[in-house]
Amino acid sequence: MKDRGKAEFFRGRQEQLEAFNKLVERAEKEKSGTIFLVQGAPGVGKTAFLEECEEKMDKETWDVIWCDPDVLWDVNQLRKSLRLGNQVQIAKSFIELGVESLIKIGVYFKLADRTIIGSINNRRKKRGLLLILDEIQDLGKKASPPDKVAERRVRNTLYQMHNWRIKKPFILLVGGLGMSKSVLKQYGVSRFNRKCAFNLGALNKEAETEIMKQYMTKKGGVHENNPNLHHWIHTIMTETQGWAHHITGYGIILSEQLKESQGVLNEKELEQVLKKGEEERFSYYEQRVEDIDIQKRKLIASLLKKKIPDMSEDDVVSFFQKTFDYEKSKDLFDTALEKGVFHQNEDGAFVVPIPSMQTWMLHRFGHGDKG
Repeated sequence: MKDRGKAEFFRGRQEQLEAFNKLVERAEKEKSGTIFLVQGAPGVGKTAFLEECEEKMDKETWDVIWCDPDVLWDVNQLRKSLRLGNQVQIAKSFIELGVESLIKIGVYFKLADRTIIGSINNRRKKRGLLLILDEIQDLGKKASPPDKVAERRVRNTLYQMHNWRIKKPFILLVGGLGMSKSVLKQYGVSRFNRKCAFNLGALNKEAETEIMKQYMTKKGGVHENNPNLHHWIHTIMTETQGWAHHITGYGIILSEQLKESQGVLNEKELEQVLKKGEEERFSYYEQRVEDIDIQKRKLIASLLKKKIPDMSEDDVVSFFQKTFDYEKSKDLFDTALEKGVFHQNEDGAFVVPIPSMQTWMLHRFGHGDKG
C-alpha cells in the first residue's frame, strides 16, 4: 500500500507523462484499458511518478485506488480496496424465510459479483478507475500467490486487464524494481502496448536544476535573481547526479541551511550542506546492502573492480561461483538485484544504477580487510 509522501517538487518525466495521458484518452474513448508499467532502481522516483498520475486522475474525476498484489487473486481484498460491500443487505428474518418463500412473495435480490474482474466492472462511481500497485516485483517473491489456484487467478486477472477486457475506462498502473517486467512475464504479460512500459533513469539536468531552484527559492527564501544561485545549484548537482532520492535529500538540507542563514550561503556553510548530504547518501547506500554480509559485499566490490562491459546475469553469477556454489551465487545475485545494488538497464546489462554508489562500494568494500 502507499506509504510515502508526495514529491514536493515534481519535474521531468515528460515522455512518460505524455504516454500516460494518451493512454487515459484511449481508455475513455474505448471504455476499456490496460497495464502501464514504470520500473527502475530504488530512489529513482517511481513512486513520485505514480503519485503524479494519481493527482492527475483525481482531477479527471477517476476513482484512484492504491492496492497490494493480493488484489490480483483475492477478491475479498480487492473489494475491500475498492470499498465495495455486498450489493444488498439481507435481514435475518428474510434468511429464516428461505429462498423459495422470498420468491413466492415477490422479493428479488442480487448477490455481489464475487469475481475480480466483475467487481472492477461493477464499480461505476466515477468516469474511470485507476488501480495503482507499487513494488510489483514483490509478486514474484515476498507477496507471491499462496497456491496454484491463486497463481491461475493472477494470470487470468492480468490477462484480462492487459488485453483491454475491462468494460469501463481502466488502467492498472504498476511500479517496481528493474525485474518487474520479468515478474509480469511469468504471469503472461509479455508484450506491452506501445509506450506503456518505461525504465526510469536519472532526471535530466533541466529537471534537476528546476527542482533544486524550487527548494532554494520556495523553501529556502533565496531570491530568484540571486547571482550565487547558479553556483550553489551546480555545486549540489555534482553530488546528486540526477538521482531523485538524492535531489530531495540535498534539497531539504540546503533549504534548511538557507532559512537559518537568511537566504545566503558562504563557502563554509555550503561545505556543511555537502557534508550532511554525503552522510545521508552513505546512510542510504548502507540501507541498500544491509541484508548482504561483509564477505559478500567485498565480493561484489571485487566484481565491480573488474569493470566487465555489458555485464550479464551469467557474468555476475559465474564470478560469484569462484567463491560460492551456484545456488548461493544465484541467491546473492537475486538479493543484490532486489536491494537495488544491481539494476538491469535498457540494453539488458546489469549495472550499479547510481555512479556515486558504485564509487562508495569500491571505497568501502574494495580494499581487502579495510571493508
